[in-house]
Amino acid sequence: MAKWMKPFISLSMALAMVSIFLIVILQSTLFKSYFESNTFQEKLSNYKTSLAYFELDSMTKEQAIKDINITNEQIENYRTENGTLSDQILSIRDEYVARIQEAEDMEATSLSDKLKKERDAKIKEVTRVFEDRNYVKEKLIQQQKKEITLYYEKRDKYRELLKKQYPYFSYDLENVDTGETFKNATEEKNPLFKIAFRSTEYGVFYDIKSLEDLSYVSGFEDLQETNGFMMTDIPVYTGQIFINQDATGVAELLKEKDKYEIVQYAFYIFFGISGLFFIIACILLIKKRHMYRVYQAPAEIQMLAAIAFFIIAMGLSIEIANNANNYLNYQGYTSIFEMLVMCILIGLVIWVLMDVTIKFILSVFYAFADKKKLWETSATKWVIHIFKNGLLKSPIFIKVTLYLIIIFLAGFGFMVMISNFNSGFIVLFYVFLYILFVVPTTIYFYKQIGDLNKVITTTERIVERGSDEKIELTRYSDFKELAELINQMQVGVETSQQQQYKSERLKTELITNVSHDLRTPLTSIITYTELLKKENLSTEERLQYIDVVDKKSQRLKTLIDDLFEVSKMSSGNIELHKQDVDLAQLVQQAIGEHETDIEQSGLRFQVQIPDHAVTTHIDGQRYWRVIDNLVGNAIKYSMDGTRVFVTLEDNDKQTVLTVKNISKYEISEDVEELYERFKRADASRHTEGSGLGLAIAQSIVDLHEGRMEITIDGDLFKVTVTQPKNV
Repeated sequence: MAKWMKPFISLSMALAMVSIFLIVILQSTLFKSYFESNTFQEKLSNYKTSLAYFELDSMTKEQAIKDINITNEQIENYRTENGTLSDQILSIRDEYVARIQEAEDMEATSLSDKLKKERDAKIKEVTRVFEDRNYVKEKLIQQQKKEITLYYEKRDKYRELLKKQYPYFSYDLENVDTGETFKNATEEKNPLFKIAFRSTEYGVFYDIKSLEDLSYVSGFEDLQETNGFMMTDIPVYTGQIFINQDATGVAELLKEKDKYEIVQYAFYIFFGISGLFFIIACILLIKKRHMYRVYQAPAEIQMLAAIAFFIIAMGLSIEIANNANNYLNYQGYTSIFEMLVMCILIGLVIWVLMDVTIKFILSVFYAFADKKKLWETSATKWVIHIFKNGLLKSPIFIKVTLYLIIIFLAGFGFMVMISNFNSGFIVLFYVFLYILFVVPTTIYFYKQIGDLNKVITTTERIVERGSDEKIELTRYSDFKELAELINQMQVGVETSQQQQYKSERLKTELITNVSHDLRTPLTSIITYTELLKKENLSTEERLQYIDVVDKKSQRLKTLIDDLFEVSKMSSGNIELHKQDVDLAQLVQQAIGEHETDIEQSGLRFQVQIPDHAVTTHIDGQRYWRVIDNLVGNAIKYSMDGTRVFVTLEDNDKQTVLTVKNISKYEISEDVEELYERFKRADASRHTEGSGLGLAIAQSIVDLHEGRMEITIDGDLFKVTVTQPKNV
């Protein structure tokens, strides 16, 4: 059943559309009687026009000739039609000079004399025209007599033609000005048609055609030639024009009337069938709408296609209605077969277009039930994807160029639309394209201008007021990257300022710490040196003082050496002597060096070192200093009785040395500051350390392109040194 339902529905919709436009365009034909139709009114207008000019013009030929009046203006125009006298004489001579010369060259004396006589006669004629006014006047009178004679001959011809073309029309008219009556029938007998003109304001001929319009009617083609002598001011006539039922030619008119009414009834039947089919189609669409399937094409494409096909179908329907109106009102009913064939062919196209339109519209309607799938398959998503990944990532120059092109085309399209404003299709198409392209791009560029203004104003506030305000833009803004760079620059400035403050603070601390650490041993040396100067010292006391001075001197020397070492490493003014070194052996050696200190500290060292050699390309002497400093720090700063874990891991590309211990003192400072010079875990500085151990270790590791990390978890202090093997 569904096989015939779909074609029936689309056929019904096509018939309904054609019917609507037929009713709109053919209303003057479909809902009026034959005598009110354009076809008959055209005949009446032609008859009245020819009647006014060729039947009611009472002036005789003799009277027209008698009334000829030649004015001075006419005479002057005749004289100067081809120029002044001298110009015309010169033109005549130029016309004959070549011909006479050619005849003389051929020694044709008789021909040469003949041409000279013709030339002289023309010059004499032109001269007489300019000298003799009466001569010119007589020539003009004779010329007008010929034209009047020709006009009256043609008028008689047109009068007979009028009687042949419209034999059924009768008239009974009266000239309002003269009272003279004109009629071509003895009396009015049960007229088939009658129109009366009783008002002097709207007489019989107030609405007749011009002669130019009448010249296009068959038989009156040469009216333009006689236009100059026809009556120009039509007198006002009242009376009536009618058609008696027994008039000559009425039978043919009645046949035409019957055909007109048959066509009317045929259209009424067509409209009735179309309306019935439309109602049935609407019922089927409601009840059997699920027989239409959903197409996979994007919904927007389907809708645009449906709109396009619908507009084309509308245009074809209007074409059918216009052609039907043309055939019925202007070409007569003899061409009705051609009209029907044409309408059927165009109707088939409309049928197909409406079938596709209905399918697409219902497909889109059903697609809305699954909005998620609708969005996934929509062209809008595809356009947005292209917009995001294409246009949004394009350089601003390309975007501005595209926008200018769109604006130029919009302006050009606007001019085209204005010049074709009567065409609804062009206006709607322009509005559609304007909304589709110009509006979104304009909104987009205004948004970008707003973002640019936001970047500028925020940057000004940052510069002028030192504001820490961040520039926040959407991810699709063209100035998002610029805003992020300004934000990063602002963060960099803030970081630089913090580093500067920190550097100033550390500089102050460095001076204080260096002064303190150098003064302590130096003070001891000075004090014990003064004591050694006493003469009553015992040998034992003297040896004790010398021992203290020696230790403090060594302490001072170590401190100064470490300070120079750090300075050299920080400036990069140090040379490494790299070679393959067994890092496991180096760790064991460093721990062995501190064996006595370990035993005295009461700490338990847990050492995990691979059994095999851990070969690494390093400066062994410098790297031993790293391990020595880390082990020494663990001994100095670990809580008594705790364990210290020393672990060495060997990977394919790097080694990882880890030293973990429980701190004796509370570590509350920033981890990064522990790398700074003269920093100690004990803020009270009770230990013997110089505060340069971690700074030296960090510098050595950096020179070896390694990485040293400090981790603090409560009292747990952990140092991890990662060293690439082949650097």
